[in-house]
Amino acid sequence: MAYRMIDLFLLFALIILVSYVLLIAIFTRGWDKIKATVKNSHPSPPLSISLIIAVRNEERNVVALLEDLTRQHYNKEYYEVIFSDDDSQDNSVQNIRGYIREKDLTNFHVLTSPAGAAVGKKQTLRRGIEVAKGEIILHTDADCRMHSRWMASMAEPFGSSNIQMVIGPVVIDASDRRLFSRLQALEFMSLLGTTGGAANINRPIMCNGANLAYRKKTWVSLEGKISGSRYASGDDMFLLHTVKRHERENIWFMPGPRAIVYTQAAKRFWEFVSQRIRWASKSTGYSDAFTLFTASLVGIVNLLLVLSLLFAMINKVFILPTTIFFLTKMASDFLLLYKVAKFTDQKQLMWLYPLLSLIYPLYVTGIVLMSGLVGTSWKKRRI
Repeated sequence: MAYRMIDLFLLFALIILVSYVLLIAIFTRGWDKIKATVKNSHPSPPLSISLIIAVRNEERNVVALLEDLTRQHYNKEYYEVIFSDDDSQDNSVQNIRGYIREKDLTNFHVLTSPAGAAVGKKQTLRRGIEVAKGEIILHTDADCRMHSRWMASMAEPFGSSNIQMVIGPVVIDASDRRLFSRLQALEFMSLLGTTGGAANINRPIMCNGANLAYRKKTWVSLEGKISGSRYASGDDMFLLHTVKRHERENIWFMPGPRAIVYTQAAKRFWEFVSQRIRWASKSTGYSDAFTLFTASLVGIVNLLLVLSLLFAMINKVFILPTTIFFLTKMASDFLLLYKVAKFTDQKQLMWLYPLLSLIYPLYVTGIVLMSGLVGTSWKKRRI
């Protein structure tokens, strides 16, 4: 009976592993299909853009972001920047307003929450979208940095009238050279690879609100159909899945270094874990089949790796299968991750790949288990 159970476990692990390898191969092929331009991508006059940024307790970061935004190579007559405050408890609003006055930025605006208004990032962004004048809604986060042609790069695909949403690349800035930051940057590249790879086979499953654009008319037409209202976060993912149901072939992944937005690594371990728990907990609200399939497969393959390792410590019959399982997964992930590292100019992080490969199954399994048990907070607000 014991050997029968071992055989069944190994057979199941083999089926899962083969499925995982095939999925990563599909994403890798999708990444290779990245297109640099869109036909008819230079409209004249330029498209009008409303950049909407939700702000909560970002007094240390907003000035750096403002400096990047004032350097954008986009006609100021065709874009506006709306900072929508989410009940900040620091000097974020004062810092933004002071910068706007000092630089006389007439196309920059600040929205504050009305008394008694609903709080949270979703409601904060909604207030910004409702007053936005641009044809294109563009988003980033208040702690991000970007190239001077970022706005123009994200607007470019909308020169094609078919494009309804553009997913931009987001990269973790690991310039502080801390090991923890570098491991986060490398792990985050795997998410970028999946994002770009899936989008380029017309099966988008992920996006990041730190770099996302869509037509306002698309949002208006689909607003009432966006799911996930009971979740405090996930505005970007739930919107993507709604657009995908109606405009799957008109969602674009924007490549190129000028389109990259750089975000910060978590400074503390629990800050990182809390972020990942937030991401995992909202996945129970997803209804997109391919997203659920991908998330489930990734979770199961990593759980099986952890179980195989535990079994190998108890019974030596598992040592060889566990080694093969681990090395096969590691090789499968490596090719996609290396391609993304070249794209983001972070190939120097690949020397950490063996270490990340050892840690990753434990971390993923732990996050999945904790997501159903542990509450989290965001910017000093319990969610």
